[in-house]
Amino acid sequence: MTKERKELITLSMGKLFIKLAIPSMLGMVIVGLYNLADAFFVGQYVGKEAVGAIALMFAAVLLNQAILTMIGAGSASLLSISIGKHDKATINKLLGNLVLSICILSGLYSIFAYFYADEIVSFVGGIGEIHTLAVEYLRILLIGFIPAAIGPAMNFLVRGEGKMKEAMIIMTISGLLNIVLDWILIGVYSMGIQGAAIATVISQVFFVILQIAYFQFGKSIINLKDLKLKFEFYILSRILKVGFSQFIMLSMGVVQQIILFRKLSFYGGSDHIALMGASYRVFMFAFMVIWGFGAGLQPVVGINYGAKQYSRIKEAFEKFKNITLFFSVSLWIILLIFSSQILGLFIKDATLVEEHVNLFRILHSIFFAYAYTAAIINFFIGIGNAKEAGILMISRQIVFFIPLVYVLPLFFGVSGVWLAMPIADGLAISLAIYFKNKIAKKELEKENLPLVK
Repeated sequence: MTKERKELITLSMGKLFIKLAIPSMLGMVIVGLYNLADAFFVGQYVGKEAVGAIALMFAAVLLNQAILTMIGAGSASLLSISIGKHDKATINKLLGNLVLSICILSGLYSIFAYFYADEIVSFVGGIGEIHTLAVEYLRILLIGFIPAAIGPAMNFLVRGEGKMKEAMIIMTISGLLNIVLDWILIGVYSMGIQGAAIATVISQVFFVILQIAYFQFGKSIINLKDLKLKFEFYILSRILKVGFSQFIMLSMGVVQQIILFRKLSFYGGSDHIALMGASYRVFMFAFMVIWGFGAGLQPVVGINYGAKQYSRIKEAFEKFKNITLFFSVSLWIILLIFSSQILGLFIKDATLVEEHVNLFRILHSIFFAYAYTAAIINFFIGIGNAKEAGILMISRQIVFFIPLVYVLPLFFGVSGVWLAMPIADGLAISLAIYFKNKIAKKELEKENLPLVK
């Protein structure tokens, strides 16, 4: 029995939360700051149009993240379950399948997006100066899309074996490098939005180097000596079974982002694109904090599921969810009280901020409930269940959001565009709770099996 496996099936949930969720959350805070840094520095040194350009390109970045998350989350789930089962043969083949899959999928996407960058920006809703800046930003980012996918996907494996502290350290070093480079290239050398993109590419390449060093010299169950860049289709099919729900979640997020910014462009123009760009970056930062707590749950669920310790899975879910809920409510209160000050960090036009600060509050109006999203999705990943997770993501970003974003503006104008997302999320969270209860009744109402050491 490995040390991590023993701890995850024997330690108290309070200790596991401290060991797994806290480091995971801190790592996600750094990732969130990583994402905020570009918008902050270009907002301060370039202007609100640059903030809007970065926001528009989030959809393009999100599709690459969908690829890496599909492979990374599926691999992490399979790794956790395999550790629980003592399945060394599967563990040894995961890294090679991950690297090869990412290189092919992300590489093909990068080539396509590079040659059609102008058309992509226009399609998303880029207009005027925002369009020009977005094309510049995207073409540089695309150079680093493969390492941008490989590094975080490898980091999923570190988390999947329960080593949240190590995963956090790797993410933290890369994230801090990005922030420092943003300050140097944008603030000191005045390279504008191009500097933001270059800083991101350099930090992503460094992320991969750190991950390789960890697998080579760290105490991971995965060893680079076992790396073979060869598809094992029975491994890949199991990865995709779980990971595809994550791909659906993020790729449907791309659709959501495109529709959202096209509607904002139509009803509100460039000011609302900039406002949403800043507001959504804050939203994603806060959500990453909550998601970090939820991500700590995944290896606990996965390894105990593989070891058939069902009562511990139920206990873990309730413990992690309740603590995460406390933090999501706390963040929600901060976001609503200090809305003007937070938005002002990214947009220097004080009049624009004060006139539209209530839109920021609308976007974050149900943030307190996202604790359920983080806990339930990671519960599904942990037990290797893809069906309900996929249905949830399609419902949230397509079934609920699209009708709302088309209908609400007819009655409320541009405010209706801002309202569509929190209402859709509220409906999706209700559906998630229903699915979780249904799956838990089916999967977890079983007898624990004796531990296999």
